[in-house]
Amino acid sequence: MLCIYMDFSKAFDRVDHILLIEVLLNSGFGEPLLSWFQSYLRDCKQIIDVHGITWANEHYLELNFLKCHSMSFYRTHDRFEYPYSINDNPLKRSENKVFDLGITFDRELNFHSHLENICCKALKMFGFIKRICNVFKLTSPIKTLCCDYVRSNLEYGAVVWDPSTSCGKDQIERVQRKFLNYATFILSIDHPPHDYNPILNKLGLSSLVDRRKVANLNFLRLLIDECIDSPVLLSMINFKVPCFSVRHIYPFFIPKCNINYSENQPILKMMRMANGDTSFL
Repeated sequence: MLCIYMDFSKAFDRVDHILLIEVLLNSGFGEPLLSWFQSYLRDCKQIIDVHGITWANEHYLELNFLKCHSMSFYRTHDRFEYPYSINDNPLKRSENKVFDLGITFDRELNFHSHLENICCKALKMFGFIKRICNVFKLTSPIKTLCCDYVRSNLEYGAVVWDPSTSCGKDQIERVQRKFLNYATFILSIDHPPHDYNPILNKLGLSSLVDRRKVANLNFLRLLIDECIDSPVLLSMINFKVPCFSVRHIYPFFIPKCNINYSENQPILKMMRMANGDTSFL
């Protein structure tokens, strides 16, 4: 699989404001919102190829070829190399990983680099919170700070990179355990050795594994209810229709996979979680 990443030069400065207002109007925006946009954009001074049309050139957008690149995703030793270019400008190739919308994608899509990055970032933020929380010992502000600034780093886009291995799950959970150990000390919470459930209950928290499961099931519900507009993902869902009455009814059919990598695709993982959760029906 190959992805090509493109970057516009000074994109926000080059947007054609007249065309932007026309796009908003054709998309259903009305007054007084359109007038507000017009007053904001007036006297202030953007191209993508869509279905064979040179859209960027027609809308006066210029690509920044220094930031455009391609990335191949593969799991085999042999790979297909091809020199890609845009308007005769060769694209540089990202060999190992690429950072896209807050998620680090490595060439094998195992997200090892992403897990390392988010855990490192969360631990740095946790260290900062510890330094500023030494002056008070209140449950509510400590919990709020860690949930907003530490846990949020560990959960962004989790439906994409949710680890399937115990090693990956423990790597993320270890960060929350550091916070629980800190909360135990500063708030004087009693608990048996290596048992974090009393601390989670005291603080009203749940494990990150459970939270990712809830996030996956919510994403699947929104996709089925068409709250998420993605026909491609929706077409990957296999509803199970039993041909006769059975004691246990599972909502989804899970196709057989020969390798773990295929078995742990996000959509298949969501359907498997829903089959094991009776509340999903």
